[in-house]
Amino acid sequence: MNYDKTDIETLINAEIEEGEKKYGKDFKLRILKILSYEKMLLPQVEQVKHSRKIPLSEWKKYHDYPTVRALRAYYYDKKTGFDYCVEHSGNGQKRIIINEDKYFEWQENREKFARN
Repeated sequence: MNYDKTDIETLINAEIEEGEKKYGKDFKLRILKILSYEKMLLPQVEQVKHSRKIPLSEWKKYHDYPTVRALRAYYYDKKTGFDYCVEHSGNGQKRIIINEDKYFEWQENREKFARN
């Protein structure tokens, strides 16, 4: 059975209303407590993220910003710390590959990666 988000919310609200009629106004609070206890018992499953490796020349296929030209400028300006998110491939290590997750980490923390 596949439900979209609004269908699930409607079902939950209907069940809560029915429970409040049958068991009183505190029913919703009790359900929330039970759910929080259950979360404590169940281990959290970590979602494994697989970062894309994007050739610098093909960046525009995946992202509108920044431009390939700007990425090349970051790459050649060694003070930016952009090399953190760069990998190389191919013969002689000539092809510039950007690790997408590392790029966004670098983008958020540019001061941390910058060199004087």
